[in-house]
Amino acid sequence: MGTETHDSLDFRPGGENPPETLPMPAPASALPARGPPTIIPIVAIGASAGGLEAASRLFEALPANLGMAFILVQHLDPNHPT
Repeated sequence: MGTETHDSLDFRPGGENPPETLPMPAPASALPARGPPTIIPIVAIGASAGGLEAASRLFEALPANLGMAFILVQHLDPNHPT
């Protein structure tokens, strides 16, 4: 990968650039050859305030190498401890 940087990206409110610069990504021709993309299922779970305990039990019971990604979206009362 080259030493080029891209410092014209604007990340902060007010139009200021970050103090550090970001490396440019390698061109596609410099990347190693890969096989077909791996498909990883994504499982989304929605829960209310009482759902955290149930979701925790579910995740504890699942095998470690299930080959899935999980997203847990939980609705909590603003005063509920997190």
